[in-house]
Formats: sequence, structure tokens, C-alpha cells
Amino acid sequence: MHFTRDKDGAPKTTKLGQVENVNNLPFRYLAEGPQVLFVPGRPEVVRALHAWQQKVVPVAIRNASYGLQSRTYTAQGTTLKALMEDTITAVIAGRSPMSEYDSAVKTWRSRGGDRMAEEFAKDYAANS
Repeated sequence: MHFTRDKDGAPKTTKLGQVENVNNLPFRYLAEGPQVLFVPGRPEVVRALHAWQQKVVPVAIRNASYGLQSRTYTAQGTTLKALMEDTITAVIAGRSPMSEYDSAVKTWRSRGGDRMAEEFAKDYAANS
């Protein structure tokens, strides 16, 4: 057993759980179990997260590039993702106008986004 529960029902890791966990075993890179929802002392947060997941998961869209290879994504994907996420956050927070999004998309495409799309498409065609 990897955990027991304390008097309030909160999980407490056992010695086995300290050894066999996602940080010590490489299973997370092969397969992954369901996400654990636990916020100590905040069961209402867990219920809210669970309710949200029940609504969102059925309409979620899988990333079409999963399992595909792109040298550009490997080299620049994290930087380009940060560019878009930072821009979206700034627009939503009101720090930047919506036109900044259009500018960021152009930058994303020119700095590797279009090249990533081409490489993913080529890998998809080669493996389909």
C-alpha cells in the first residue's frame, strides 16, 4: 500500500509510497494514471475541481502533435509556447490590447511555428 489515511481522511505516504512514486519511477513517461485531486483541509476545492473536470474532459481536444517529432519544436517549442502564453495572459489581464495577440501569432509563425507545423505534418504522413 502506498498511503494510509489520517483521522481527517487525508492521505499519508507509507514507506513503500516514498519509494514507488512518479518521482522515483519512470512510469510517467510511459503511461500515467488519473490525476489525484487533493487539497489538504479544503474538500470544497476538490469538489469544485472534480465538477469542472467532469464538464471539461468530455469536450477536451487532444493535441494533434502528440507522438510526432519536430526538430524545431524540440529546439524552440518552449520559447514559442511562452511567447504565446505570456501574450494571452497580458491580453486577458488588460495589460496589452488584443492586437498584441495578432502580432504574437506572426512572431510565433516566423520564429518556428510554421516550420514546426510542416515537420509535424511530414512526420504524420511518414507514420500513417
